[in-house]
Amino acid sequence: MNRPDKTWNKLSVTEKEIGGIPNSSEDIKQAHAAAIEMYIQNNVGHLGDGNYGNIYFNETLNDWSRFDINNRTKFDASISSGLAIMACNRNLYAPNAKIEKQSISLNVGRYQNKGNASRLIKE
Repeated sequence: MNRPDKTWNKLSVTEKEIGGIPNSSEDIKQAHAAAIEMYIQNNVGHLGDGNYGNIYFNETLNDWSRFDINNRTKFDASISSGLAIMACNRNLYAPNAKIEKQSISLNVGRYQNKGNASRLIKE
């Protein structure tokens, strides 16, 4: 998987060849932690509508509970699961934001073309 936070033409030659995402950037660290938090909130435990979500790997759940964003070397399960969650939701990290275009009101006069001279139609 290539970096979801950059467009293809902004990637370096190495990033295009090897792929992957650098885990040292502060933005990526924050996005990684937010992806895990979002997954836990949406899919694990009580979901709020009377249903319960599941996670089938107790070691991953325990790793998530001890995860420290500033000291991540001990938490391999959190790192790998967080990157997998980010890969599944790569559309959330796309660099192109949606642009909302506002409509412009153009007041163009309308004319009545009868006879030799045109006259402005007043509304």
